[in-house]
Amino acid sequence: GDASGDSSLEFTAPEDGTYLVRVRDAVGAGGDAYAYRLMLRPPEPDFDVVAGPYRPNISPGSRVPVDVRVVRRDGFSAPIKVQVNGLPDGFTCAPDTILADENLVRLVLVAGTGAKSTPLDAVFKITAESEMNGKPVSHESAIGVITVSEVQPDLAVNNGETAVAITP
Repeated sequence: GDASGDSSLEFTAPEDGTYLVRVRDAVGAGGDAYAYRLMLRPPEPDFDVVAGPYRPNISPGSRVPVDVRVVRRDGFSAPIKVQVNGLPDGFTCAPDTILADENLVRLVLVAGTGAKSTPLDAVFKITAESEMNGKPVSHESAIGVITVSEVQPDLAVNNGETAVAITP
């Protein structure tokens, strides 16, 4: 499978010939009432990148994590260098590398003591760079406005989840 939840299978035919593909669901059901989509193609190793939180909140002189995640496709396993570009004065974020076969690196966004909130339409590109077959490949994600607040929170929680559901 992959991040979409779709099943996948890598298969290399041992020789030219005719092959039969049988598709059914996980419990062996199937038939005319079921819909399936089958894609046959050569592997295209690559990756997608996403970063968050998209709109970080930070206090002057403190730091917040920025998680950069990749979804690797078709056997792509090389290390990926990531960095935040174009941060204004008062902010730093050291680049880091997502190791081979790993999917996450946690960058640290640091606000200096004089850091100020960025404009509401601010966007800071995050580049993820690697190599495929000896050629450079680069993909981008971004974070948006950085809000700097003098007020320290009573409680800061980071549970590592990318989504939280709150119900009454």
